Amino acid sequence: MGTLLKQAVQRDMLSFRCIADRRNKTLKQNIQLDVQYLDDILLYFNGEIKSNIELNENAPLRISCRVDGNPAPTIRLSRGQADTDLDERHGAWLNYTIDTARCTDTDTYRCSGISTGFINTEKVININVLCNTKFDKAGRFKSTYGSKSGMDTTINVAVPIIANPPPQSSDFKWDGPVPVSARTTLSTGDVSYKHVIESFIPVKDHTYFGNYTLSYKGQTVTRITINAEDIPQTPSNFTEFSYTNGSVSLTWVSGFNGGPEQFFVLYAMGSSNWKVIGNVSDPGEGRLVYFDPGFLFPGQEYSFRIQSCNKINCSLLSAATRVTVKGEVASRSCIIAISLVSILLGLTWFMVAVFVVYNRRCRNVHQNSKHGKENTQLQTQNMTQHYDDVQGTVVYQLEEQNMTQHYDDVQGRVEEGKYTDLKGDNTVAEGDYTELGQCDPETPYEKLKE
Repeated sequence: MGTLLKQAVQRDMLSFRCIADRRNKTLKQNIQLDVQYLDDILLYFNGEIKSNIELNENAPLRISCRVDGNPAPTIRLSRGQADTDLDERHGAWLNYTIDTARCTDTDTYRCSGISTGFINTEKVININVLCNTKFDKAGRFKSTYGSKSGMDTTINVAVPIIANPPPQSSDFKWDGPVPVSARTTLSTGDVSYKHVIESFIPVKDHTYFGNYTLSYKGQTVTRITINAEDIPQTPSNFTEFSYTNGSVSLTWVSGFNGGPEQFFVLYAMGSSNWKVIGNVSDPGEGRLVYFDPGFLFPGQEYSFRIQSCNKINCSLLSAATRVTVKGEVASRSCIIAISLVSILLGLTWFMVAVFVVYNRRCRNVHQNSKHGKENTQLQTQNMTQHYDDVQGTVVYQLEEQNMTQHYDDVQGRVEEGKYTDLKGDNTVAEGDYTELGQCDPETPYEKLKE
């Protein structure tokens, strides 16, 4: 039995052969070899082996990794300090392509060869993509600001940008409603191509509110808006004018409203303090506004003030303006007399109106009563006429009876032999006749009525 001493093998060795000779007999024994190995990794950039690459934005980028080994190794491509995996292959080659490089592709790339039983092999390549300054859409950014105004008031604006190499802060410029000189600084983030432009924009008065544009060497980077969130300005040119008897006109010019919609509050001096006499809406900045406080006593002096207000707060009160009302000055007693006369006239007219209404109502009631009475009288007349007709018939019958009775009495006396007396006393008979002829025809009517 023979022993094969330790031998150095090469990756191209496939086997060992043992040969034994014994006299005229030869024995051979082959030993198959499986030589395992892992070569160093090779990293290519666009077909060239380089460790540091610099290229312009939008250029193509191809990374190739090659690792020879037995068994076939696993190749992994990653980037950055976080070692983010980009691709992985089992075999000798790994190819990774970027059609158009971006500034964000700037980073450290690492190719690793992995095989069981061997220490991993790796190569690193630094890729630096050059790019122009542009706004970083993935960064934190605030586009709208609200602010008050004042000589010491500034707005701190932070604008994320991407640029490689880093730009100079002096090449940035802000353009707005008014020319501004903003203090600008540049800071670099976690990666070399990310930066933040920090600017301090002054807002000295209301003319500084509006839209601003950030540019770099004449190229627009981004835009922001600074809105007013301030108290309004005190109205300017607050004046008064007494133009007619007992009347005053107040005028002023509307100022900046502070951002929100504003209105004006007017005050007049009362007996001991200022009192609100009116609210007026804002017609717009720079517009002339009018207000009439109503009738004022001629010859007296009045004081007025004004201020602007919005939902945030009110402006300072204006200085008091004084005016003496034009017109003839009436004495206090005259004013009282006029007032009393006015009151009396009012009461008189009221009483007249009450009397007219009452008279009309009474007239309507009287007319209704008169119509009722006339109906009653007409009915009474009809009944009286009917009654008189009945009474006439009865009286006539009674007279006829009386005359018949008297005639019978006279005739009876003649029959009894008193004819001579009657004849001799013709006057009596005639007198009786005369009395009968003169008998009052109304007597039976009166008796009947009794």
